[in-house]
This record gives sequence, structure tokens and C-alpha cells, in this order.
Amino acid sequence: MRRDLRIDARLSALAELVLGQQPAAPVATPLQAIGKTGGPPGLLLHSAVLADPATLQRQIDKALAKVAARGVLVPEWAG
Repeated sequence: MRRDLRIDARLSALAELVLGQQPAAPVATPLQAIGKTGGPPGLLLHSAVLADPATLQRQIDKALAKVAARGVLVPEWAG
């Protein structure tokens, strides 16, 4: 007996850049029980990525320069 399983998968990402002091470590909480939640189908993952701003400085300056070139005031930035 042959059984086939087909999975159509899609991955999308949303990035948010927050500059400033590193926040306090979050308190660990248990995962929710497996079951139906009433939300949209699929799997939603959140992952924090911490990086030293000096590592990203060139990319940050480039992005802020583009925003400033559009006439948006970027406080505390000299390009």
C-alpha cells in the first residue's frame, strides 16, 4: 500500500531593527498545550537576533541615509 504526503510550505519574514540598550532577558515560560487555537493555520515563529551595533554600522548608516534623503527627520544621526 502506497501512501503519499504532500506538504506545501511557505516562509515569510518580518524584520524589526531596534537600536538602543539591550533589553533584560525575558522570563522563560512554558509552551502552550498542543491543540486548536482558533487562529490562522500554520506555524508562527518569533526569534530574536542580537548583534553588536558596530557590526551593522555601515548597513544602518546606509538605511538611515536613504530615509533622510526622502525628507524624513532622523534624530541623532549625522550622515
